[in-house]
Amino acid sequence: MALPTTLARYRSAVVYLKQESIAGQLADISTIQNTDSFLLTTPPAITQAGNYADTNEIGSDLISGSKILNYFEYSTFDFEYYAKPHVTINPSGGAVDETGSDENILLQNFFGGINTAVNNQVSYFFKNSIGTMSIFSMQQTDLSRQLFGVSGVIPTSLSMSLAKDGPVTWSMGMTGSRVYYGGLGETDGSNPANVQAGTGVVDVKILGPKRYASATAVVAGDVYFPGEYVEIVASDGTVIASNIEVASIANDVLTLTDSGSLATDIAGLTGEGYVLPFLITPQVSTTAQVSQRDVQVYLAAQDAPNADSANTDLFHEDNKLNVLNISVEMDRGITTPALTEMSGSAYPPAIYVINQPSVTGSFTALLLPKHFRLPNAIADQPKWSLGVKINNPDADNEIRFYMPGVHLEVPTISEAEGVSQLDLSFTLIKGNKTTDSEKFELSYR
Repeated sequence: MALPTTLARYRSAVVYLKQESIAGQLADISTIQNTDSFLLTTPPAITQAGNYADTNEIGSDLISGSKILNYFEYSTFDFEYYAKPHVTINPSGGAVDETGSDENILLQNFFGGINTAVNNQVSYFFKNSIGTMSIFSMQQTDLSRQLFGVSGVIPTSLSMSLAKDGPVTWSMGMTGSRVYYGGLGETDGSNPANVQAGTGVVDVKILGPKRYASATAVVAGDVYFPGEYVEIVASDGTVIASNIEVASIANDVLTLTDSGSLATDIAGLTGEGYVLPFLITPQVSTTAQVSQRDVQVYLAAQDAPNADSANTDLFHEDNKLNVLNISVEMDRGITTPALTEMSGSAYPPAIYVINQPSVTGSFTALLLPKHFRLPNAIADQPKWSLGVKINNPDADNEIRFYMPGVHLEVPTISEAEGVSQLDLSFTLIKGNKTTDSEKFELSYR
């Protein structure tokens, strides 16, 4: 028997998010629930590159150069996903669902601060707090499976671009400290020498794939990692045993945690079979997506309240601009000071520092007569308050950005479809607010 030749379908990726109890230590896969699954619009491209130094020694040889590993770089990849708020409006007060959205765990890890005390909304704000996650992504087609695990993961950037085109979509930059790769291998349950039962464990010899065609033994660590969960499958696809932990790896032997009858189950292969990565079946999200057809930008005097009852409030109707497009980009200013620490490990530690977060963006609005004041007004007084409201009338909820202090650049005037339009850009500033929780807020309500 040989390994399957079918390719794992790239878009079949199933992604799970799990908070880590110890930063940089891969979360226990046995604790993953189907509710930890998360839907992305595109599979994450997870890799980890090495940083090498060139070496060269003198002598008569013309080719004497080589390379030596300094360390592995942090793994960086992107998450793209649809905004899915599900805060339910309760007329009697109180948020019915305090998670706020499907993406709550990602937003909470990005901003650090969360507030669920205000009725009918969940709000996020920047806080000097870093929690790490483990990310698991498995792609599969029939018997072909490939599992990526990343420990010490934090979100570093977050952006949204709206232009009345498709659902509201978040783009989030991620950084992780170590990548683990899980593939599939062959074993032979009919050969007793390949399956050795012990107290609470079973040693299973892996027969393939070999690192080189000429190799006499398999390096099992090439396709498995400790803490991974696997299942044993016969060549016809019959599942022999499932949800088994890889306790340790030594050369070509996997030591698997024994549930009591594992050795007997594997012997039931009556021949060769596969040892495949295993993850729990995900839960399918039923939360509706949000369209981009109802989006407004609000401009008012600096420090205008986050309310809408009077025109002194930022989100009052009098302060509304109907825009053609808007983009908001947020960066946590993450630095990795321990990357080159000489700790003995080639992998970087999950040590991160929030240096200087930033929020910037731009938007375009048609130049109505009432907006013609803006170039002079902004040139004379560039500090304003700015808000963005994304309405979801189908589900009676909304997403809001509240920025009580922004610096507006003097607008430029351009042409589109034969009329004038204003192009404005902004940067979040400290303003007059005294705490980080007051200077910026993203709310699902």
